[in-house]
This record gives sequence, structure tokens and C-alpha cells, in this order.
Amino acid sequence: MKHFRDMFSFLAPLLLATSPTVAALSTVQDSFDLGARSCLQSEAQGNASTCYPEYIKINPIIGLQIISIEATAIFNATATPNSPNSFPASANITGIDYCNVTVTSRHPGYQEAGIKTSVYLPLNNWNERMMGIGGSGFSAGNQLDRVLTPLSQGFATVSTSAGVSRNTMQDSAEVSNSDFWALRSTGNVNVEALSDFGYRALGDAAEIGKSVIENFYKKPAKYRYWNGCSTGGRQALMLAQRYPKAYHGLLGSCPAINWARFLSADIFPQIIMKNITNGGRVPAPCCLGAGKQISCPELPSGNTTVSEAAVKAAEVAWAGYHTVDGVWRYYGVSRSTNITTGGTLLDTKCDNTGNCTLSPFPIAANWVKNFLMKDLQADPMSLTHSQFDRLWQLSVQEWSSFMSTDDPNLAAFRDSGGKLMTWHGLDDIQIQAGGTEEYYKRVLAVDSKAADYFRFFQVPGVGHCSGGFGAYPGTSFQSLVDWVEKGIAPETLYGRTSAGQNAQFVSSLRRSHTLVTMVPAKVKRTYLHRSFHLAGIIRLAFVPWRT
Repeated sequence: MKHFRDMFSFLAPLLLATSPTVAALSTVQDSFDLGARSCLQSEAQGNASTCYPEYIKINPIIGLQIISIEATAIFNATATPNSPNSFPASANITGIDYCNVTVTSRHPGYQEAGIKTSVYLPLNNWNERMMGIGGSGFSAGNQLDRVLTPLSQGFATVSTSAGVSRNTMQDSAEVSNSDFWALRSTGNVNVEALSDFGYRALGDAAEIGKSVIENFYKKPAKYRYWNGCSTGGRQALMLAQRYPKAYHGLLGSCPAINWARFLSADIFPQIIMKNITNGGRVPAPCCLGAGKQISCPELPSGNTTVSEAAVKAAEVAWAGYHTVDGVWRYYGVSRSTNITTGGTLLDTKCDNTGNCTLSPFPIAANWVKNFLMKDLQADPMSLTHSQFDRLWQLSVQEWSSFMSTDDPNLAAFRDSGGKLMTWHGLDDIQIQAGGTEEYYKRVLAVDSKAADYFRFFQVPGVGHCSGGFGAYPGTSFQSLVDWVEKGIAPETLYGRTSAGQNAQFVSSLRRSHTLVTMVPAKVKRTYLHRSFHLAGIIRLAFVPWRT
């Protein structure tokens, strides 16, 4: 078979000259016809002739067993632009040629499904860089558009399923639902899967990626980067803390650093709203402004009077989680944060009769149900305040070492020469920005010179990973590259966005010793409805904390 492929590789220039059309391959196949077609492309695509499992070798990794290696050449693929920490693009990316290597592995002694790590290798114009791509919610990674977008720019990309995805590629439903892997049985968490998702698969994927890239291109990647937001941001911090030599540069925005503390707290405002209504009428999303008659398109009547339950729940969302005894446990969101639409802290759903039900943030509710109540049939909205207090404590006690990335000692990462950068939108609707600020201050308390390798930017007006009325820092990854490769530490990040039809502005994030707040020309905020009316140009100073 190898000689047959080599023969077609030799004939490729002549055959391609007379037959320029190349079939697009969008699925993993292992047929003779596909192998022959890849060989026909070898001269034109450079490394397509070695995109076969027998050419891919994985260097030994302690504690990891390689089960299988698949390799498929993909030609003329199309991707919707989707890359964390980058400005959105409107046009699809076309003509992408790459070798898709999927390595299935396991940890001997673990009861776990096969972990699929995918390495995506550009067949043209590799820029000698590797980029690890982060996940979202309960998905560790492997979202096709996210890996193909930087691949089209020359990066060899790496991402992992962590063994918690049914398919090689991320299923969008798996982002908010861990039901199929969370529990061994009622009351018993699948700790192997949680450890793979939380941290272990990240280190494995980095080693697999490095090995595949060096084997495929016959030289190692000159620079290795990580790019992610939310879960991907948490993964960046986990890599810095547990696998400090895996990457040269890590970018993790809106990071879920305090997973064991914040995630369960995200359903707390809904529990308060439920307890106040005591089985009575749940307010519509618009019902936030006590004692006022307001327009409410969610209801058949078109208007309603605001309920005290909604007002109290909003106050809880802003003040943060407190125990039944009034002890503060975690941060609230800013008063300009959207708290009443899908995926937010006070979202409710109304039917066409005007009956509304609670709608907690799905990822948070799933976490409480599966990992704290440990029952696939449990209802987190049945909890009392005191019952929730106990479960929140258990979350911190049991799962911090698996999921949280709040260790402030980054000495090993510092000594590796790595650079770490993060930004957090101050109007984040799901991960409270105060937790990231807290962590950065703790790092500085351990190492007063941490800004030499770790920088944190606060981003007013931006939501969770994107959205909002602030300036989105879409050049942050390039700033990380300049820091790693040119030694230019990011003093300023630049952002842009559009807030409404007529309010466009460009902003900068500037390093400073103190927090510089937003001072717009004229801004009217209706905090609960997230309605901003802007006049003139707004300039923002987004500041990373430092001593």
C-alpha cells in the first residue's frame, strides 16, 4: 500500500495539472479511495502524502496509553469565523486544507471512555506555531470552527474532548449538560471523568500536540500558545499552575477560576426569587423595578406591575451570595450587567398565557444537580436557602482541587519563561468579574513582580466573552504573541464595538496603578433592562491591576 501511495505521489503534478478539481472531504474516512486521493494531492499540498496513521508517532507520555491514531487529509474545507479573543468576521473562511489527526488515549487503571485529542495541521503555510484551543461550559474543546479559524491563519491547532464528549467534535448540547458522564450512579460522581475534564486531559493534549506536530513537520513548533474564554480561560490558568511548561503564552479571558465557588452561586438569585414567591407567581423577565407599571412584551397584556420578588432577587444578584446568616460568600454582578435574558441570573420563561417559570443558568443548575445533589432527577430549584448553603460548602470542599484554578503561586510558570494574560468583562453575565480581580491580587501578594509574566485587564461594558456596550479587546491574542516573541509587554489593549446603530467607539485598555473608571459624555443607564443611550464618543481606560 505504501508503494502504491508513493507512486501516485510521484505522478501528482501531472495529474493535478490536467484535473485541478479536488473533492472536499468533510468526514473522517478510512477507505482506499480516500488514501489514493490524498496521495494525488501530495505535491500540491506538501504534507498530504504523510497524513496517514503509520506516519504519526507519539512520544511516550507517563501515565497515558495510546489506543488508536486516525489521520485524514481534508481539502477545501469551509469554516464560520469563530476564534476566542478576536474581532468577529462576517465572511466564511474557504479553501482550508489540513491533516486531521485524532489520537484516542486512556489512563490505565481509570474507568473512563477514550479521550480524543485532535491535532489540526495546515497543509500549506504552517507558521511554525501551535495553538491549543479551549472549551466552553462542560465541553473541554474540539469545536470545529474554533480550531479551523486559527488554522486558516497558519497555526497548527490542538484541542481535546477530555473524554466527556460523545463525538470527536463538540456537541453544542454538551456545553450545558453533563448528564451522560457526571455520575457513576446516584450519589457517586464519576471522578475519573471530572479529573480528565478539570485538568488531566489538558496536559496530555499539549504533549500529544507537540509530538504530532514535530513528527508531521519534521521540526517542533517554535512557539506554543493557548487561546480560550470562560472554560477556556479556566483551562489557561490550570495549564499555568499544573503544566507550566506546556505553552509559551496563555490567553484566558473571562476565566472560570473559582469554579467550585461561583458556579453554584449563579443559581442563588433564582432560589431567593422562588422562596419569596413561595409557590406563587414567578415574575416575567421585564418585572424589575418595584411598584412601577411597565411595558412587558413577554406577557399577553403587554404590561405589568413589578413584583417585590423580582426586586429582592435583583438586589441579591448585585450583592452576591450570602448565607442564611448573612455571611458573604461570593461576588455579585455589576449593576449594568444584563440579568434578565437567557443564560443570566434572573431569567424566567413565560408561556402565551402569561404563566412564568424559573429558568436558572443551565450550566450552573446542571452542576448543582449532578455534582452537589448527585442525582440526575434532582431539582435545584427545590432547595431552601439553608440547604443551598450546605451544598455550596460541599462544592468548595469536594471539587476545588478538580476544577478551581485559584492557586496564586505561579513560580513554576514564571521560571519556565511563560507569559499569561487575561481580561474580564465587568458586565459578565455568568462569571462574576470580582473573582478574577481577587485572584490577581492574591498572585501579586505572593509575587509583587508578577506583572512581569502575568497581566490582567478589566473591560468595562463587555459581557461574558463578548457582547455588551463596551469595547471588545479583539487584539488581545496578538498582544500576547508580541509579548512572547518580541518581548513587548502589553501596556495597552485596543478594542472596538457598536452599541446601537449610531454609537460606535474605539477604546483602549491602559495599564495604571489605579483603576480608571468610564466617564462618558452622556450615558443613561437603566440597569435592569440593560438599556444604554449614548451620545458622543466614549473613551475607556481598562486597567490591569498591579501594585
